[in-house]
Amino acid sequence: MQKEMNAKQDNSAVAKLVARIIDNFQLRISHVHIRFEDHSYSLECFLKSRSCPGHAFAAGIILEKLRLYSPSEDNEDTGFLIPGVIKKKVKLHRFGIYWDFDQGACVATNSASLLQECMVVPFQHPGEVSMVHTELIPCHFILEPISLQLHATIDTRSVELRKRSVEEVITEVTTEFGWSEKIDQFKRITNAYRQIRKDGVRGRSGNEEWELMEAYLMNKYDDQCTPQNMSQAKQFCMICWDRTNQAQPMVVVDGGLDKFVLRLDQKQYRDILHFVSSLGTQALKAKYKQYRPSEDPLQNISLF
Repeated sequence: MQKEMNAKQDNSAVAKLVARIIDNFQLRISHVHIRFEDHSYSLECFLKSRSCPGHAFAAGIILEKLRLYSPSEDNEDTGFLIPGVIKKKVKLHRFGIYWDFDQGACVATNSASLLQECMVVPFQHPGEVSMVHTELIPCHFILEPISLQLHATIDTRSVELRKRSVEEVITEVTTEFGWSEKIDQFKRITNAYRQIRKDGVRGRSGNEEWELMEAYLMNKYDDQCTPQNMSQAKQFCMICWDRTNQAQPMVVVDGGLDKFVLRLDQKQYRDILHFVSSLGTQALKAKYKQYRPSEDPLQNISLF
């Protein structure tokens, strides 16, 4: 018994530590640009395992900003603070995937400063881009740049603590039914359910709960217990039992997205097929690399 209690305390301590870490965690990322270039113009390029001979392309992923933080930083009213319940906000700005076909422009890699200058082009206003780098502006997007905002609620409490209160569920169900507790018939039903739940006992089945409620109604309002009223009371009882016994999800995320545009051009499709095929060729070449002649057979055919 003592070992079980110690184990529960250890788990509780770990849960609190994890919750504290998540609550304090913040993330800021900006100007992420991953770019792949393939400049294939001739048969010679193809023989050197370039993916799409005659069609150079540049593909990449851009992310202007990503931020994960607490809503309180925006002075938002997060409501009553509940220990173990963490609220986070995610802002994603201009995330996109591009594939520019027949693209001859190259990112300068002569120096770190030139490389950085080229890689930040997608995040600059068109008027700010120098004439030298205008061809590096992504033009053909597979995923048009999207921006979205998410609100996340992370509940690290135990299953029992994540279950909703009886009063919360009663209010929700009466609203759905269109009931008013000012009407005696509905007031009797809601009060009866409150009474049988006052003992705080968890783990009863729905039928057991209804038996208690039925007995309470029959004992106190015998003359009002018509088949119709009892049918309504049973339906109300079973729904309330179900919802009070369901734990809220540990993670709830909601947000909005203005637009989501995916498109694939025929030339992009062509390049992708050639690129995937070239990966297979590369794998095959790596497998038989040990058998490759030391000299290029096209340069010295007499050797073969």
